[in-house]
Amino acid sequence: QDSDIPVSSILSKPVIPDDLIEAASYACGRKSNDQDLKQTRRAEVNENAASLHGAKILLVEDNEFNQEVAIALLTEEGIEVDLASDGQQALDMLADSSYDGILMDCQMPIMDGYTATRKIRSQAEYSDLPIIAMTANVMNDDIAEALASGMNDHIAKPINIRDMFATLAKWVKASNPVDWSKDSKKDSSEEPLDIFSGLSRMDYKRGMHRIGGSASSYLRMLHKFADNQTSALTDAQAALKQGDNESAARILHTLKGTSGSIAACRLQQLAADTELSLKREVVSDTLPNSEELQSELSMVIEEIKALPESLDAQEPTLSPVQSDIDISHELATLKEQLDNFDTEAEESTRKLLKLVSDASLKASLSQIEKALSQYDFDSAMELLHDIEGAE
Repeated sequence: QDSDIPVSSILSKPVIPDDLIEAASYACGRKSNDQDLKQTRRAEVNENAASLHGAKILLVEDNEFNQEVAIALLTEEGIEVDLASDGQQALDMLADSSYDGILMDCQMPIMDGYTATRKIRSQAEYSDLPIIAMTANVMNDDIAEALASGMNDHIAKPINIRDMFATLAKWVKASNPVDWSKDSKKDSSEEPLDIFSGLSRMDYKRGMHRIGGSASSYLRMLHKFADNQTSALTDAQAALKQGDNESAARILHTLKGTSGSIAACRLQQLAADTELSLKREVVSDTLPNSEELQSELSMVIEEIKALPESLDAQEPTLSPVQSDIDISHELATLKEQLDNFDTEAEESTRKLLKLVSDASLKASLSQIEKALSQYDFDSAMELLHDIEGAE
């Protein structure tokens, strides 16, 4: 028996080459200098991202969680992003606007990425438009299908910030390059990590690494995962009951990808196994491996729910007078953010929810938060106008 042999590292699939080399070195007793490694990786990202400042990208992705991750990573580097939720919408948007490149999810309802890419390539004016596949399936057959449909390259999901910018820089050239400074961005190394110390179902360091090292961004991702994936297995089982194996497999595919993004490695593997079983099963009305999968998902959700909503969630309670002043100021800030379609509006709304005690105002702010989670700034602004009118 080899049960006494210690496990030095755990790698999630798809395996990133640098992570594999680092894990192998660690297992052999050759520990790398973590700070030097981080600096080298950050420099590589910065160099590739610099060539993309000002580029305009069409992101084609149906999953809200993946949309938020990709948009946050791209816009943070001065890249303009338009969003399409399926292949048909991408074709419609491409007819009205010009793009320097397309990030194309492969598995989507209405029209998948392969079909959309073939239709784009059938138009001569788009023969040289870079189209990069985004897929959680990185087997040779999947990559071959992406290339055969006309895509230039692929990025594995869960998204790795270093690999994404390296691939984009290889193919995409900004038609209107701009100078871009991130001096105002908070240094992620100053963000507290102790709030994640109780996580046992997720490798939070790996999860943060995938999105550039920001603890606050990772925390938002965790809560977004809990909001979006809690009912995933219930929805998949309902689809199976209706004989819709394809929809059930797509739900498991999404769970696999989003689990990987937050580095819930065991959940990711279980979801991948179940997805594969669904694809191989001709007729089935029961979700394979459902008990183990549901148990793991429940534990992941439970750990996330125990976390604060944001890094400043444990600020001291304000006195009523101070709270009134802060609420007025925060509402003004929120209005300005909504006017500018600033994604920080969602964080401002969460801050307001902690400050207010009025039940009616809390309910309205919760509706605003829900609208912003779907990037519906117009509805959020209407709700804010209702709050202002009631004051």
